[in-house]
Amino acid sequence: MNIEHYIVVDQLGNGDVTTIQEALDLAPQNDIPFTIFINPGRYEEKLHIVRPNTHFIGTSKYNTTISYTSANGLLTKDGKIWGTYNSYVVNVDASDITFQSLAIENTFDFIGNQRLEENDPSRISATQAVALLIGHEGDRVQCIDCTLKSFQDTLYVSAGKSYFESTDIWGTVDFIFGGGTAVFNYCELVCRWREDTIEGEPLGFVSAPCTDIEAEYGLVFFRCELKRE
Repeated sequence: MNIEHYIVVDQLGNGDVTTIQEALDLAPQNDIPFTIFINPGRYEEKLHIVRPNTHFIGTSKYNTTISYTSANGLLTKDGKIWGTYNSYVVNVDASDITFQSLAIENTFDFIGNQRLEENDPSRISATQAVALLIGHEGDRVQCIDCTLKSFQDTLYVSAGKSYFESTDIWGTVDFIFGGGTAVFNYCELVCRWREDTIEGEPLGFVSAPCTDIEAEYGLVFFRCELKRE
């Protein structure tokens, strides 16, 4: 195996490393194409991708998952509030990044949180929990045959250009949002059920673009399906 070109992640020890972060740490310090093959499993990791031309390929969006629990109102280990921008599971701050045949899920318990009494100190009001963030330096990012899953603010397209094909995006409130340019082709947009709304009132907006007025395009949906959980 030439580690300058690819590496295999297997959490059971049947690959080169057991975590995706280890694979990123071993990537060559240049911009040649580098592929990380991820074997089946749930990888509890919070990833900030800054190396360009890196490609993450799982075995299936049904059995290869990158997950983490964070939300705007939750506290980090050093006692700071995450905030929406930093509540991501995966943050892409590089160009030419590919995700294929895998799932990215923010496992914050939105339903459980909303069931708590208003005066319960463990209940948070800022429930934004990002699965995938296309960060300030992200550009030419693509997701092919993936699943992105959370409740509020699942996909944050903050900047750059991105492309999503045959990808399922699950959420409740503003779950596809941001100021970047993104094309969604043959994707399934799945509106998740929530219990904390008044009967007859909307459960939440599907998308919330903040496209710059000078930008030609913002969020473009082409041949997509809108479904309910």
